[in-house]
Amino acid sequence: MSVGHGPAGNELARDRLSLYVRYADLTAEQEAALEAGDMEQFEALSRDLEELRTVIGSASGPPRPVQDGPESGSPEFVRQATDVLRATLARTERIQMRLAVMRRDRAREIRSVAERAPQLRNYAVAGGAAPETNRVDFTF
Repeated sequence: MSVGHGPAGNELARDRLSLYVRYADLTAEQEAALEAGDMEQFEALSRDLEELRTVIGSASGPPRPVQDGPESGSPEFVRQATDVLRATLARTERIQMRLAVMRRDRAREIRSVAERAPQLRNYAVAGGAAPETNRVDFTF
């Protein structure tokens, strides 16, 4: 992290760490939503994460409360930031792997239905389908 030293640098560093922690928390919530199958919540959290990525990436994000903590550049600060970022990266990788498995499973299901479509058509043509209800048979 390239932040200055002194009070302003410390404030910026704590601000940045606070944003990283918030991002990590949202990522944890997103992982829980995915595991619970709550795709609406997952998508809402994706939007929140995108907004936060914009704030983190901008040079001048909105002001955040300064929290007490170690000074920027101190071993304690670097350890905290590194731990948060590593945990978030690991969680993000798990989410990406889970989404890849879900996509693969859905693709198999779609192929399976597509493969059965001709069989279903043949069944319907052969008379296996329910008779049409809007016809009346007058043959005696």
